[in-house]
Amino acid sequence: MPPAIPMTMCTIPPLDEEAWENLMNVLRHGSTEGRED
Repeated sequence: MPPAIPMTMCTIPPLDEEAWENLMNVLRHGSTEGRED
């Protein structure tokens, strides 16, 4: 798991790989507004 975001470590159930990817994209791009569908 990415160590950069301790807050997400508390999620239950734990995020799976796809959820992490989506989360990282949101954090990097600031939103999910279909920039890279």
